[in-house]
Amino acid sequence: MFSFIVQSSDPSAAITTIISLGFSRLLTSGCSATALQGKELIRRLSDEHSKKISIMPGGGVSESNLRSLLEAAPEVREFHASARKRVASKMVFKNEGCSMGGGGEDEYSCMVTDAGRVREMVGVFNEVRGGGRGK
Repeated sequence: MFSFIVQSSDPSAAITTIISLGFSRLLTSGCSATALQGKELIRRLSDEHSKKISIMPGGGVSESNLRSLLEAAPEVREFHASARKRVASKMVFKNEGCSMGGGGEDEYSCMVTDAGRVREMVGVFNEVRGGGRGK
C-alpha cells in the first residue's frame, strides 16, 4: 500500500508512477485535508486507474460522510477509517498536579477504535455497494 499525500501538479501521472513501482493499493485523501474534500480527485483517479490499483479513500472518513464519498466515487471498493472514540482511563489515582507531557490534552483518556462505528460504516458500505466488503 502506498499513502498518497504528496502535493502533485499531475496526480494522474504520479499514480501511474506508483503503479509502475508495483503498488496495488493507494491510500489517499485526494490531495486534500479530508477524503470528503478530495472526493472529486478520488473519483477521477478511481475512474482512470481502478483496473490497475485499488484507490482507498482515507482521512476523516466517518459514518456521517462515507455514503457521500462512495456515491461520488463509484469505482472505490474499500476505504480506511480509524473509527475512534475517546475512552476514559481506568486509572484509580490521577495526580492532576503532575503532567505526563500530554501538552494540555486529556491525559486520562485515549482514542480507541469503536466496534459500533466500524459496524455502522460497513453497513453504509454494503448499502451503497450492494454487499461486498468494507475495510
